Amino acid sequence: HGHRPRPRPGQAHRLTHWGWPQLQVLEVEPASVPASLSQAAERHARGLSPARPAGTAGEGAAPALVVRSGHPREALMACGLLAAALDKQAVVLADQAPAGLGPWLWLRGALPVWQLELAPGECRELPVLPGYHGPVLVAMGLDGSMASEGDALPVWAVPLPAPHERVQLWQRHLGQMD
Repeated sequence: HGHRPRPRPGQAHRLTHWGWPQLQVLEVEPASVPASLSQAAERHARGLSPARPAGTAGEGAAPALVVRSGHPREALMACGLLAAALDKQAVVLADQAPAGLGPWLWLRGALPVWQLELAPGECRELPVLPGYHGPVLVAMGLDGSMASEGDALPVWAVPLPAPHERVQLWQRHLGQMD
């Protein structure tokens, strides 16, 4: 998949531009993430495996998952973990996708991640990416809902790390301030 920018040590995730100016690559540093979150991401990734072989026509929408968190960076980090578990590069999109993005995502082996902020009670239809039939993620806060072909999308609410994992995170990050 080419060169992948890595986050600095201790940094959980990093966004860099890739291809089009409005696209950003999301890279996650697994060592900076609690083990329970990585394990949960791996479980959710198994549910995103393609329903049909790549490159074949078929009915139905691509598998999608809404990743919710009280903070946008946490939702993005969880999406990065999902992409890593799928052995794909996460590409973050906002608002609308540029023309030709679907085939580009497929050729690059990339995973689209829509980063959206919805209002309470707002429901939005998952944007279609012509030429791309793989899994799609939506990183968003706690408000609003997403649908695909009129059906609500499944949701993963990113949990808080367990108390012992929070202690380890604080110790790791405070130790780097020296």
